[in-house]
Amino acid sequence: MSFKKPLRFIVLAASSDIGGHLVENYLRQGYEVVGTYRNRTPRVIELENAGARLFPVDITSADQVVSFVEQLQAIEFSWNTLISAVGLLEPINSFFSTNFEAWEDSVITNSTAQLRMLHAVYDLRERSGLSKVLFFAGGGTNGAFDNYSAYCLGKLTLIKMTELLHSECLDLQVSIIGTG
Repeated sequence: MSFKKPLRFIVLAASSDIGGHLVENYLRQGYEVVGTYRNRTPRVIELENAGARLFPVDITSADQVVSFVEQLQAIEFSWNTLISAVGLLEPINSFFSTNFEAWEDSVITNSTAQLRMLHAVYDLRERSGLSKVLFFAGGGTNGAFDNYSAYCLGKLTLIKMTELLHSECLDLQVSIIGTG
């Protein structure tokens, strides 16, 4: 008889629509869920009351990502599955009508900030089996997505990085799915 460790999830943007539904589903199944949120809302409190351990984290902040990892180490949390439900639609406008700093921040949030978090928690994964990582790709991956260029570009970056991680990291099963 083989012993299989229980599933333990990290859900980035646990208070988002997709993230919140996933957290609820995994908690109902008896899994352990740790997650992040940007703002403490009634939804965050509801998920915590259901049993999720949620942490306020701005994933674009290197210091906050390090702090999150330190908190996970303090509670001796290891994960089997990381799900990133992060998605920032703003700014919504044509490229040349958009404030460039806001546009660039959105590209970072929708791509490299999520990769920063994966990089930071990588060593906390459960090493007895294949760990899973799931990203979400939104609209615009198969054609123009007018007025959402930052969001679209960020998600396209995640698509390519999924391919690279699949090739480079044999201990991870990395996937990305479209939500639309």
